[in-house]
Amino acid sequence: MKKILSVVLAIMMLFSVMTVGASATSKYPDQWHREGLANDNQAVLVFNIMGGSMRDPQLVYNATTGGFDNVSGVTCTYVMLPFNDEANIVGSVIVLPIVTPQSGMAFLGWEYTDPSGLRHTLAGGSTFYITEAHFTGNQYGVINFTAVYTSAEPEEDTMATVLSILTKIFGAIIGIVLYGGDTEAGVALMNKVLGGLL
Repeated sequence: MKKILSVVLAIMMLFSVMTVGASATSKYPDQWHREGLANDNQAVLVFNIMGGSMRDPQLVYNATTGGFDNVSGVTCTYVMLPFNDEANIVGSVIVLPIVTPQSGMAFLGWEYTDPSGLRHTLAGGSTFYITEAHFTGNQYGVINFTAVYTSAEPEEDTMATVLSILTKIFGAIIGIVLYGGDTEAGVALMNKVLGGLL
């Protein structure tokens, strides 16, 4: 009986010295508000960059130091957390970041769905206002933006490509026949003759 009693007392002592951590509670379901990185009256802006990179340095939260680092070339997803108690509140003006797109693409702007459900494309560098509506309905204090791109490559001129190839072929033949094997002279002659077409 003494052994059982000593085990029970040891277990009670163990639990009496253990602390139970309590986290900040928030009415919003996202991780940033739950973890206390944003107050309930502060919005969190999430930018899904979709393959490009931020043109200008951004303030990125450093979980190790608990502060913000100025980071260049942010890719993937950038979460704009409030850097002080006055940031990202109702009435705050945010300048939307500009993205450097991947090769062959052009950045059109940020697709954004407003609290009423309407989609908009907002230009990078334009101003965005945080309103009371961003804290109600399905917004929950988190505002999502997705980068939109279009192809920047001009359509290839097929006729010009065909004429260029034919110029080289016939120029080489003319160079061999008329210029004693000098194919470059033949191509130059063809370019001169067909110059108005190319």
